[in-house]
Amino acid sequence: MAATQSLANMMGTHPGITCDGCGVEPMFGLRYKCSKCANHDLCEACHATFLSGTLPHNNPKNPLSRLAEDHAFDPFVDPTGKQFQPLKKVSTTTATVAKGPKVKPNDKCPCGSGKKYKKCCRKL
Repeated sequence: MAATQSLANMMGTHPGITCDGCGVEPMFGLRYKCSKCANHDLCEACHATFLSGTLPHNNPKNPLSRLAEDHAFDPFVDPTGKQFQPLKKVSTTTATVAKGPKVKPNDKCPCGSGKKYKKCCRKL
């Protein structure tokens, strides 16, 4: 539940929208809407399953074709912004990289190969 809530906080939620693959409501993360059906939506997990060649459908409220070729899912973008709660601000921190001692061209390579640095990793 904590991971689900964390993802919802980062990606936003779609209140009142149910995934027709697994039945989760509300949907969080990306929402995929079928361009061939009047009302067929998939969450990110079910869309990944659809891309692997199977169409998940465990929602009895909305009976639809199980044939993958009958559907074309695209990421849903709501132009009004009413069906998607905006992303919450996530703090970003920069990682610091520890610097090691400077390696000279004729020193042994720090990768442990035994070769000189100029003939080993410096080439990369």
